[in-house]
Amino acid sequence: MQGWIKDHRKELLSDVWLMPPLYHRVWQYLKYKVNHKPREYPTPEGRVLVDTGETITSLRHIAEAVKWIEYGVERVPSPKTIRVILDWLEGEKMIARESNRRGTRIKVLNYSVYQGGDNGESNTKETPRKHCLPTNKNDKNDKKDLIYVVTADENRFLNTLAKIENYPFDRRRDLKLYQTMAERYPQIDLIAAVEQWAAYKLDKPLDEKSNPRSQINTAFKKYLAWGKCLKERSAKSGAVKGHPAGSDPAGKYRRFVKS
Repeated sequence: MQGWIKDHRKELLSDVWLMPPLYHRVWQYLKYKVNHKPREYPTPEGRVLVDTGETITSLRHIAEAVKWIEYGVERVPSPKTIRVILDWLEGEKMIARESNRRGTRIKVLNYSVYQGGDNGESNTKETPRKHCLPTNKNDKNDKKDLIYVVTADENRFLNTLAKIENYPFDRRRDLKLYQTMAERYPQIDLIAAVEQWAAYKLDKPLDEKSNPRSQINTAFKKYLAWGKCLKERSAKSGAVKGHPAGSDPAGKYRRFVKS
């Protein structure tokens, strides 16, 4: 693959920049992967035109493309994780997609706005979308842009939720959930508790009818009643480095927890 794309510094203030790192990795990959001009691709049903800013790919192909090395071990996200990320990008109006037997067609919205100009590819006056603008900009009443800065524990809490199968991850809602749980259960080690719940969900995964945030509240309430995942207990048990929850926060499920 050859060539280059434009990247805007304003992306540092975007919602995707504040999401778990894999979200931005997938977003960057899609920007690199899509066509810079229309191309036709052969398929069993005939030739298919793939327009500027579009590509035909698959969840597994994206997962393989965004893999990384961590402590000498190759990490490849699951197709389900990629689907969750694509759902989020689509919900943020950053991409559009459709799937069929040939694969998944993905379009980076407003691609020509950001990649055109210097090379004459586009003179469109289409308004840039929010992914390259400061978050929560309110021009109507001239409020200052709101940039969410999370603590290490908040980020770890969010990352844990984002990895749970079928969890409807929403950064703002789940950051608010963390803050609510911190106020409601000050004795609970929230990182230990959410990892305990995430491990439990491996055996009893969420489905469409689940209300996961309500389940988290119920689980934390039970942990408090049972004396589990308490801050005092975590401190006394001697937390492993980088793990405020103690030596084995996920209990018997530790070996099943996705890293």
